[in-house]
Amino acid sequence: MPAIADRVAAAEHPCADELQRIEIFSDLSKDDRGWLAERMSVVDLVPDEVFVRPGDPADYMFALLAGEIRSEIENGRSFVVEAGDISGMLPFSRLKTFPATARSSQRSRVALLHKDLFNDVLHRLPVLQGRLVSLMADRVREAAAADQQRAKMAALGKLSAGLAHELNNPAAAARRAADNLRKSLRSVRGAALRLDKEGLPQESRVFLAELECKREAEANLLQPADALERSDREDEISAWLRDHTIDAAWDLAPALADLGFTIEKLEEVAQHVPLRF
Repeated sequence: MPAIADRVAAAEHPCADELQRIEIFSDLSKDDRGWLAERMSVVDLVPDEVFVRPGDPADYMFALLAGEIRSEIENGRSFVVEAGDISGMLPFSRLKTFPATARSSQRSRVALLHKDLFNDVLHRLPVLQGRLVSLMADRVREAAAADQQRAKMAALGKLSAGLAHELNNPAAAARRAADNLRKSLRSVRGAALRLDKEGLPQESRVFLAELECKREAEANLLQPADALERSDREDEISAWLRDHTIDAAWDLAPALADLGFTIEKLEEVAQHVPLRF
């Protein structure tokens, strides 16, 4: 695409009536609009045509007579200029080069005013000074608000990532607990099935059912033992289980210790349940 300066050199002027479509020019007299139009140039853009590239000199103020132009800045910011809007270089701005790629999203018509004519325009049309300064202030506020919004979104992203990390651990723990629960239920069902096959007497089954209910209730009331006391209890239970030829004594002892079983309680179980396994 030819540079803006090259296109402007061969461009025609907009007419006074076209400038009436621009909000800040709409209440100017026809003579004033005609005077301003003679100092502006008009460029027609086809859809998806690049109008400005990053680094192009910021020499012109743009008045979009028709169509739409979208701009994208490298840091992710973007904005849209619609018909009736003013954009580009503004009086009193320190902008040196355009930071964005500006592209027409549809057939568009743009009127341009070179910055060297700003003083003449503001001298002839002083009412525009306050309007253009207000427009520049709005643009600065919008840019600052967009920067703050991006910063907030970035902070929210970090917070979300941290929260997801924190939530993943309990979620994983819950999954492991559910898996363990399923394994425990399978083990209980298997044990019940083996008891049925062994023909355990009805009295023994009733005793075990009552014992299970009592152990669940009492386990919630048990005070946690210190490591040494717990280790001693496991050793005692493990030894008792081995003496009674119970397989997997080391696997069973920790669970029985956690449930508050003592040697006395195990002896009671032995009296009610035949040891034929």
